[in-house]
Parts: sequence; structure tokens; C-alpha cells
Amino acid sequence: MNYINNNFRNLSFEKGNIIKGRRIIHPVVFLSPVDQDSFEGAMLTHSTQKEYSDNISLLEEHFETHDSSNNEYSVKFNNSYFVGQTLLKRSDFGPFRKVGKLTETDIEFIEENRREVPAILWVNYKS
Repeated sequence: MNYINNNFRNLSFEKGNIIKGRRIIHPVVFLSPVDQDSFEGAMLTHSTQKEYSDNISLLEEHFETHDSSNNEYSVKFNNSYFVGQTLLKRSDFGPFRKVGKLTETDIEFIEENRREVPAILWVNYKS
């Protein structure tokens, strides 16, 4: 696995990249850097809106299946949802690696449907 130590100000990842860190369970959609040590992201999950009211359903066409070299991404649509609260992810949750990518349509969908409140850490969201 190719993990990348990140300085998020250097934009190692692009908006819409699905990334996975060694210290996080769920993949996260990279949205924007906050500073060199953190970024805003949308967590992907299989939990439905019935389980968590903030979760928003995604569609299969929102996910790209292969990269530009025709390598298959490991994270694709699979009854996928995103948490409507934008989350703050820190560099110490990594290092991170790219495991998928959303289409431009889905990036717009997430931005239009996420809660309009500041990003918070997962531990603060769950409490």
C-alpha cells in the first residue's frame, strides 16, 4: 500500500479524492486543506439514514471505478452514504493513500447537501 505523509497545504490530494488513513476506519472524501496538519472531509459509510439521520445516500454514478491508468480503485459504490457533517481530519490519522475518486457531479452533490456548519472532529460529532 502506498501511504503518503502529507502536508495538506501542499495539496497532495485533490478535491474528490477518496482517501484512507492508517488510523481511521472509514474512507474519507478529501474536500479542502485547512492547514498543514488537517483537512476537511466527508466520511463515507454504509450506515443508512434510518441509522443516522445525517447520512445522505450516494449513487453508483457518483464514483469513478478506475484511475487514469485504468487501475481499479479499491473503494467504489457499495450501498454508500456520506455523513452530512463535514469532518476535520488530522495528519496524525494517516499517513493517507488514495483509494478512489468521486465524479464532479458527486463533489457538487456533497457540497450542496452537507451541513453548513464548521468542520468538527469525529469524536465531537459522536458526542
